[in-house]
Amino acid sequence: MLYQYSTMAALMDGAFSGTTTVENLLQHGDFGIGTFEGVDGEMIILNGKVYKTDSSGISTLQPNEATSPFANITKFSANYKTVINTNFEKLYESIGEYINPNYFYAIKITGVFKKMDTRSPKKHEKPYPPLLDILKTQSIFNYTHTHGTIVGFFSPEYTQGIGVGGFHLHYISDDCTQGGHIFNFDINNATIEISKPLNFKLELPQSDEYKAVNINLKTLHKKVHDAESSR
Repeated sequence: MLYQYSTMAALMDGAFSGTTTVENLLQHGDFGIGTFEGVDGEMIILNGKVYKTDSSGISTLQPNEATSPFANITKFSANYKTVINTNFEKLYESIGEYINPNYFYAIKITGVFKKMDTRSPKKHEKPYPPLLDILKTQSIFNYTHTHGTIVGFFSPEYTQGIGVGGFHLHYISDDCTQGGHIFNFDINNATIEISKPLNFKLELPQSDEYKAVNINLKTLHKKVHDAESSR
């Protein structure tokens, strides 16, 4: 089961208040991604531990009381495993023999990355601006020959707006000094592990902030795409 808290549509509109806790998220799994209150960095959940990669690129363990406006989490179990050379643009092609575009999957990639390009936003305070405005001031990191783990998910394109259609991937290095939201990578002989197709459960915040979200359906898909590819 892939559990998701809140929606990308809400994030796009500035619903950044932490309305669930790390403790609550961990009831649903040990592997995932998300962000923290005020879009304070990028969340990586690996082996049941929750890390925040901040705007300096450093990753630190987070306490159970830390809060989040958006997250995806599952209990990771690999049903497919391979060792290949690939990059971000060719990832779907490289694992297409296993990925069916109509299902959700958890994806874990470990090894040495020749290139890893990531980002992480700075924390913002209320009144929150839209996400695309925040990403104009995000920190960009360009790493080479970094050892670590990619944590993320593949979701059907029809879920764009609820989540992120396609790949949504975060990175954390083994020494926790590098990380963030991925927009490019290049790997040699990395181990790719993929879960079986996952069912999907969505929980929506019961906050006034979420109730006030104003979603423009005409521009939503493009805004999510722009946010995910922003660098």
